[in-house]
Amino acid sequence: MNMKPITIVMMGLLAVILLLPGCDSIKNLFGTAEENQPPTIRLQPEKTTMALGETQTIIAVAADPDQSEPPVIRWEADNGTISADSNSVIRFTAPLDTMQVEIRATAIDNQEAQTTGSVVISIGNSAPVISSFTVSRTHLLPGNTLQLSVVADDPENQRITYHFQVEPDSGTIMHDEASQPQASWTAPVNPDPNQAYPARYYQVIAEVRDPLGFFSRDTAQVLVYSEFESIWVVDSGSRTAAKYTANGLPIITAAESFRKPVAVASNILESYGCYVADYDAGSVFKIDAEGQTIASYSNIPNVIDLDVYQIGRTIWALSVGENTLTVIDGFQDVVIKKIYGFSQPQAIAINQASGDVWIAEPANDRLIRLNATDPVSSWPDTITYSNCQIFPDSGTAGYFNTTLSPFVRDLPGAPLYLADKNDTQIERMIWDGDAYLRSNPPVDIPPLQPRFVGAASVANLGDVVIALSVDGRWIAFPESDPFDLHLLSGDYDFRAPNTFTMDSQNGYAWVGDNGTNQLVQVKFGGQYQFTSSIRISGFIFLEDVVINR
Repeated sequence: MNMKPITIVMMGLLAVILLLPGCDSIKNLFGTAEENQPPTIRLQPEKTTMALGETQTIIAVAADPDQSEPPVIRWEADNGTISADSNSVIRFTAPLDTMQVEIRATAIDNQEAQTTGSVVISIGNSAPVISSFTVSRTHLLPGNTLQLSVVADDPENQRITYHFQVEPDSGTIMHDEASQPQASWTAPVNPDPNQAYPARYYQVIAEVRDPLGFFSRDTAQVLVYSEFESIWVVDSGSRTAAKYTANGLPIITAAESFRKPVAVASNILESYGCYVADYDAGSVFKIDAEGQTIASYSNIPNVIDLDVYQIGRTIWALSVGENTLTVIDGFQDVVIKKIYGFSQPQAIAINQASGDVWIAEPANDRLIRLNATDPVSSWPDTITYSNCQIFPDSGTAGYFNTTLSPFVRDLPGAPLYLADKNDTQIERMIWDGDAYLRSNPPVDIPPLQPRFVGAASVANLGDVVIALSVDGRWIAFPESDPFDLHLLSGDYDFRAPNTFTMDSQNGYAWVGDNGTNQLVQVKFGGQYQFTSSIRISGFIFLEDVVINR
């Protein structure tokens, strides 16, 4: 007979629920609202096949990530009889007919968030047994195809059939015959390949049935994502380089055993992989989209930063160990030039439209410009004031004080912005049609000490320059009026920002904050405000992040 669901309600928890009806967020110790996490639950039966009328104990293992108290559990069964031993334990008595019964338990937290777990019990007959369910990959791009394969048998040696489905229902399943244990699934197509596909997980389900309709299921989780706006992140604390979707879901972690990865640059034209600079190894590693190392370049002592000129496929890597710039041919995977004469170079930025290569050198308080479109023969062996452009233009005329993080958009003649930390200034190098000139005066932003600077198109504001200070505060000004300064307000308290990358077209940035051990996507709004739309946790020491575009 059908039984009504049995619900166990602990009075203390009920009181909390009554006090907080409809509440969907809680306050952390700092007073900021955080999204409530739903409880977790899984069921543990003694066995999944029972004789007619037999009784067994079933346990619900449930927890609430936000509270120490266990969640309330509501039980129900399609048939048979259930009686409660406690909130998390029931006794289930099988019906007197041959059938399968689904038993469900719903965990409810003190803010009424719910999660349901279930188990299927076979009565009087054994369901088919699935020994393996494999998918050809755990992540794929929109429109790509996944191969599915099941290995199963029936304890009573009855004929079995195979069935496949995807939740949520999307894409296309190809399955020739029910007797075949193989199938394929083609993921849904990205409607706009120039926009980031809203990455999400799909549950691919294999179901095996016997002639009585008894079935077993197995599930594989598959991530569908687009490469566009995905990101690579390096964490020297965990010695990893990892790839995430545009909305912050983990894709893969590079297989390389890094010693101290400190910088990453995209390799979008070849494979949507990346290049990773390993400071302690003195090497740059070429990683493909699946996280495998496909080439490496050594003898770059204490390599500290790098960037890629995508059109010419050259990699430009800075060494503080030997004060050099190493240029690598990404087609042939060979070093083609090593340029000397630097003094503790720290950061590099390349304008993909013009090929201008900008290098910040805080030890000498200099900014150096080369060009990646020039033939190799014209690149200097040792930089001097006569063979490349250097700001200031002599060794005596100083106007920088700890130059950090040059930034330039990928546009012909785009201004170069530079965080001049100890002078509390943003410096600008402006193209006058023939050469870059320093725009004087610089933009003073005391008492803020700029750590990073970028420029982006922001709705209702136009082109805006945005700077992030060493203490986590933001300041911005219109590109057309550099002295119209605005402090930005937002919903995130940055404490120790250590990496920053800007999407100039869409008006957002990724910030690695080692004060909170989070990578945060910040979107800028038209009222000089920002929102932290995505937060990724679990890092130890964030070093660099890059956007695939």
